[in-house]
Amino acid sequence: MYGLSNGFVSIMNGVLLQVNTPKEMMEEFLVLLDVYHFHLDPIGIMCVGYIGEYFELNKISLGLSAHNYSNSISYIYKNSANF
Repeated sequence: MYGLSNGFVSIMNGVLLQVNTPKEMMEEFLVLLDVYHFHLDPIGIMCVGYIGEYFELNKISLGLSAHNYSNSISYIYKNSANF
């Protein structure tokens, strides 16, 4: 379940970041995005697995969903002139 939601959120984040990245910086951005996905993403998955030893899955999902929702709302609020 976490892998499915992680893939969905990663695709949405990638699209938003690519839309907002200037064309002349796109190559550097894609390299950094690949570094994140292939090197840093597993660290987050291991952290969630560690937290899963102490909390139930529904509480972890609720916490991660609340975190993603608050990030989305703050992004929209900060960039409300662009919408």
